[in-house]
Amino acid sequence: MELIDYAYDSVELYSQKEKIDMLSNGLINIIKTDDISFDISYLYINTLNRLSLLDLAVVKLYNNQNQYIDDSPVEFESYQDILDKFGIEYEQYEAIQGNLNTLGLLETQTDQSLNKDLDTIEKQIERIDKNSETIIDDLDKLVSGKLKRVSKLKYERFKIKSKDMYRLSKFGRDFYRHFLNTIE
Repeated sequence: MELIDYAYDSVELYSQKEKIDMLSNGLINIIKTDDISFDISYLYINTLNRLSLLDLAVVKLYNNQNQYIDDSPVEFESYQDILDKFGIEYEQYEAIQGNLNTLGLLETQTDQSLNKDLDTIEKQIERIDKNSETIIDDLDKLVSGKLKRVSKLKYERFKIKSKDMYRLSKFGRDFYRHFLNTIE
């Protein structure tokens, strides 16, 4: 009941009335789902309160591009559709992407790949460390005359795989599923 009161209070803040349908859709979906806590439900509603229809259009676009939810109608097929409909420039679209990333609705490829890249760097440093111990030992033997040649330093080249390409985060997919996916 407290959640419904909060949602009702939120409606008064909406200057974009289309969001009321999204809010009621979200409340119905939240009530149907037993495993969502009050705090997470509050977070979803608070997120909806902070977003404009333009922001929500970008979330819909990312859902459509990656087909996270199959039964959703395709309203926007590309970012150009959003630029045209809302009369904005690409730089403004990029700012919206950054805002949605800050809110946790979008994530970058970097977010996903960074841990793998860091693991690769750590392994490479360990290899270099082991090789340097061998070279130091070889240098000691070379100086003492016990060895005629120093071992070659072995390393493996690697490429950083993280890129700044956006996609819906798990939070973004859940938010879409509750608030933006239409009820049949």
